[in-house]
Parts: sequence; C-alpha cells; structure tokens
Amino acid sequence: MGKHRLSPFEEPPEPRLRVHELAKDLGVTSRGLLSFFAREGISVRSASSFLDAEAEDLARSVAAAPASRSDEVVPGTSVGVGRMGRHARPSDPG
Repeated sequence: MGKHRLSPFEEPPEPRLRVHELAKDLGVTSRGLLSFFAREGISVRSASSFLDAEAEDLARSVAAAPASRSDEVVPGTSVGVGRMGRHARPSDPG
C-alpha cells in the first residue's frame, strides 16, 4: 500500500500547523493557546494536534489585535492575559 498520488487535476492539501508550532510563532505557551481555543469553543486535544485554517487565523488575529483596556498585558510581551493565556514567556529575561 502506497501513498495516494495526486492526479494533475487535484490540488495538494494545505500544510497545517500544530498547536505548539503556532504557540511558538505567537510567543505564547501551548497551554495558554489550548485554553484560548477551549474558551472559543474550538476542540483541540493537545499541543501536538493539528489546527485547521480557521482556528489558526482566529488565533493570529487575536494575537495581532491591540490589547483592550480590560486586558492586562503580560510584562515583556505584547500578549494580553485575557487573550492567549496567563504565562507567556518574556522577550527579555534580564
């Protein structure tokens, strides 16, 4: 049994990210990103789960949006506590 070969008329599948890869790109923890998806009603089991394009786009748009008054920004990061999780890694530990 081999892999399915694409015909010339089929489009290749879109590459998908895992939760931990997206968390690293956004500068947040995987746990914080998993909590965010749970609050948004998106079912994701673990940090090694693949994300669909809609979930990835939602996380990126929320991370890129400026923090509102109700969101406390984690020191050393541009991530709001109420957005992606409480424990984001600081950009400069010193």
